[in-house]
Amino acid sequence: MGPVASLFGSFRRVRLFVAVVFIAALAVAIAVFCVPKADLHATLNCCHNRFLDCFFSAYTHVAEFGVWLLGIILIFLNKRRAAFVFVSEILSGAVVQMLKFIFNMPRPGDMIAAGRMGGIPLVEGVALHTGRSFPSGHAASFAVLAFAICLLSMQDCPTRLRDIAVQTACGVLFVAGCYSRIYLSQHFADDVLVGGLIGFVATAVSWNRIMVNRGFQSRTRCA
Repeated sequence: MGPVASLFGSFRRVRLFVAVVFIAALAVAIAVFCVPKADLHATLNCCHNRFLDCFFSAYTHVAEFGVWLLGIILIFLNKRRAAFVFVSEILSGAVVQMLKFIFNMPRPGDMIAAGRMGGIPLVEGVALHTGRSFPSGHAASFAVLAFAICLLSMQDCPTRLRDIAVQTACGVLFVAGCYSRIYLSQHFADDVLVGGLIGFVATAVSWNRIMVNRGFQSRTRCA
């Protein structure tokens, strides 16, 4: 089996996760193209409460250490898997930072401070970042983390029930992580949409180059 066929075979194994992410991304993309940015941000922030404030303000930080923690753990289990995770994160981060400097788009905090967007509920204790909003680095990291876990978990011959559970959990992890950036008014919807896409592409490229092209697909733990 060639590397391209093996790559698409990998994606078929995680099709539930891909479907969840695709549906969420399609819905956001339609909203981004049909609704003005400020109005869409206000709509997506219509349901604030104390529990969600606490949850999202803590959960959003998973993007800052989750991928690196996964990679460090994998160093002791399988160095090639660890390399795949690290390269995915570094590649996505490099692309995100390059685009941030190219576009230098304002964040919600900039527009709120300038009086161009009002009525947005803010979370107490969360400082609003300014500048270089597009794309979201946190969304890219959430995509790398969720997609990497899905791809790696399928190598260990999971049962169908475990497969469904892992993919569903990873889909929720990703969607909730991206939404946390909007909920905290650190990013707009288009920021997280493109950031997530970059994370997925970086992970797919790394998987193809490090895992598939080196014959890892043919060496699973199945008896």
